[in-house]
Amino acid sequence: MSKKILWCGNSYYGSPFKVGCNYYSELLAKEGNKVLFIAPPVSPFHDKNNEAIRLAQSKKGVHKIFENYFIYTPFALIPPFKKLPSVFYQVIKMWYIFTLPNFKKTLKNFNFLNVDVLVIDNFAFLPITDIVKYNKLIVRVTDRLNGFDVGTAAIKAEEHLIKKADKTIYTSSSLKSYIEKFNKNCFYVPNGVDFNKFQKKYDKPEFFYEIKSPVAVYVGAIENWFDFDLLDYVASELTDVHFLIIGTVKFKPKNFEQIKSRKNITFYGKVDNDAVAPFLKFADVGIIPFRLDMDLVHSISPLKLYEYSAAGLYTVATKWQELEQLNSPALLADSKEDFAACVKKAVALKQIGGSEIVKFAKDNDWEEKIRLII
Repeated sequence: MSKKILWCGNSYYGSPFKVGCNYYSELLAKEGNKVLFIAPPVSPFHDKNNEAIRLAQSKKGVHKIFENYFIYTPFALIPPFKKLPSVFYQVIKMWYIFTLPNFKKTLKNFNFLNVDVLVIDNFAFLPITDIVKYNKLIVRVTDRLNGFDVGTAAIKAEEHLIKKADKTIYTSSSLKSYIEKFNKNCFYVPNGVDFNKFQKKYDKPEFFYEIKSPVAVYVGAIENWFDFDLLDYVASELTDVHFLIIGTVKFKPKNFEQIKSRKNITFYGKVDNDAVAPFLKFADVGIIPFRLDMDLVHSISPLKLYEYSAAGLYTVATKWQELEQLNSPALLADSKEDFAACVKKAVALKQIGGSEIVKFAKDNDWEEKIRLII
């Protein structure tokens, strides 16, 4: 029997980095459920260039993407910024009142004030639990907020959400103790992959015609948890490997220009989500060079691992807690020398092929995990 599902996400439709909330909500609609996916609110305070997609979506209001799947990005005059201190907790609880058009009226006009399932994976949507009637509330926690320079108001809102949930999902095993303090009815469901997306045939991106050496690729956010020093060292040691870094560089260390100047490193910039698969299909190894001295890293469930694997790539990553527990075929390194050796090994393994990495990805398809969520 089909359900009416309201999914309040931590990303938006059309993001260059498609994440769990996008895949899950779309899958539910394709199964015949009527789904309204709500993106985090956008506001006059957001950068117009960086948030062009969300601003355009907010002007359209609720609109249909495909059969049974609708999206909505609220425009809030007073947004629930994640860095707000505890004294502004009420802003998080009330932002929906100051929306154009009115948030509650929008849901009422679309007949979404009464749903079968309400799913929330963003602290900002705490007030929705008081204005929407639901049979079941599912809260999905994908990161430990206190590791991301988040204010106490946001943390308080998330804790309140977890307490209210009928069921809480966490994506990293290290989050279990945190979740259980507020809700014992919690389940570990790590991230997954759209396996079939990486089984298609693609044209070779122009980049690979210019580079003759093996390519080690990284796709994702480039923030302060990205280990630039590790990348610099490995590139200096493996001059016969080209390191392709895909994504917007949002954090730059002091020696960024020196690292960028290396002939075997390319900072490619952002690519659309649909363009990621071709880059991975023609690369030789996937890398995840994250800093191990940051607590937040140890709670990351990396989408990249599953996508690299689905594309037939061995993954080389620094050895953080969640990766050690996944029992994946990834090559894990706890030193820069070890990381370089693992990249060299992964390039050689690419020539042999590895059925175990493809099987690992297939076993972690989003379709296999959706039953554990709803």
